[in-house]
Amino acid sequence: MTSPSRPPLPYDFMPGVPSFNLRSDDVADGQMMSGNQVFDGFGMTGRNISPSLYWSGFPAETKSFAVTCFDPDAPTGSGFWHWIVLGAAPPAGDPPHRYVFAVHALDVESLDVNDEITAAVAGFNLRFHTIARAVMIPVYGH
Repeated sequence: MTSPSRPPLPYDFMPGVPSFNLRSDDVADGQMMSGNQVFDGFGMTGRNISPSLYWSGFPAETKSFAVTCFDPDAPTGSGFWHWIVLGAAPPAGDPPHRYVFAVHALDVESLDVNDEITAAVAGFNLRFHTIARAVMIPVYGH
């Protein structure tokens, strides 16, 4: 049996949208995250601090933003949506997981969602209202 390739990123199969600038003082694209962004639980001893994120250059017609964090490499068969805010906590021994931080520029003032919806429903709503997206993908493993 051959080893499976890495799971796709969550936006690989969505319609393309323009990008804008996303930066952070805490994480960087392709770089290992520090213990500050690691979950304090599941046997981990991180500080569970969300990274600072700054964005600019989004479309003028943007009415609101959604910020998400997704780990496509989580051993669940469907990845793991961290934000609805949690920190990183991949199983020991796995190759470093990718954490897809995304800021979505939306064409609506509100997605009309509440704290009882699933991340899948939020993602479905984002699919139809995202007019631009900025993505940064730091990694973490131990």
